[in-house]
Amino acid sequence: EEEPEPVTHTLRLTAIGDIMCHSWQYNEAYDSATDSYDFHHNYQDMKAYFDQADLVVGNMETVFAGTENGCSDFPTFNSPDAFAQAAKDGGVDLVTTANNHCMDQREAGLLRTLDVLDEVGLLHMGTYRSQAERNQVLFVEKNGIKLAFLSYTYGTNGIPVAQDYEVNLMDEALIRADIAKAKEGNPDFIIVMPHMGNEYETYPWEVFQDWANMMIDAGADIILASHPHVLQPME
Repeated sequence: EEEPEPVTHTLRLTAIGDIMCHSWQYNEAYDSATDSYDFHHNYQDMKAYFDQADLVVGNMETVFAGTENGCSDFPTFNSPDAFAQAAKDGGVDLVTTANNHCMDQREAGLLRTLDVLDEVGLLHMGTYRSQAERNQVLFVEKNGIKLAFLSYTYGTNGIPVAQDYEVNLMDEALIRADIAKAKEGNPDFIIVMPHMGNEYETYPWEVFQDWANMMIDAGADIILASHPHVLQPME
C-alpha cells in the first residue's frame, strides 16, 4: 500500500491592538437625519488586510451599555452598538473584553456588552455573565486547526468588579489553571491575550516579559498583549 500523503493545515491569524471609540469617531459617525451611527468607514483601509486572514483578533476596549444616557469616551467609555457591528463587518472575528475599561459602565454595562457582541457575532472571552460561563474555555476550529483563547487584564481602573467571575484579572494561579484546562480540549495552539504593559512605551518592561514567559511555561503557545497602544518588539 502507498503511504498516504501528509495533510498540511495552515491558518493565518491577524492580530490587531486596542479597538476604541473616541468622541471624534462617534460624533463624526452620527447621522442626525436618521438618529443613527455608521462606523463602517473606520475599517475600510484595514479590510483588505483582514480579508486575507482566516481569523482576526483584537481587544475591544469599550463597552456597549446602551446610549440612552449618551456616548462617552475617556476616562469611562460607552459606545453605540453600531461600533460593534462595524468591527464585525470590517473583518474582526474575535475580541478580548478583559481590559482596564471593561467596568467603565459598571456591571450592567459589562453584561450588556456581552449581549451586543453575541448579537453581532463577535466571539469574545475575558469577561463573563456567570461562573459557569467563565469556566468555559473559548475554542475556535478553523481550517482543521483548533485554537484555545484566554485573556486577562491587570486591572479595571480602580472600579470594583461586582462578581469575581465577571472579569479575568491577572493572577498566576488562575492563569496556570486555565491553561491546564485549555490543554484538556487538545487544541493545536493556546493563545493568551493579556492586557498589560505601559501605555506609549516602545519596549516592554521586564515584569511584563516575565508574565509572558510564565504563560509560555504554563503551556501557552502565543502571547498577544494589548494596552500600550504602540508596537513593541516581539520575541
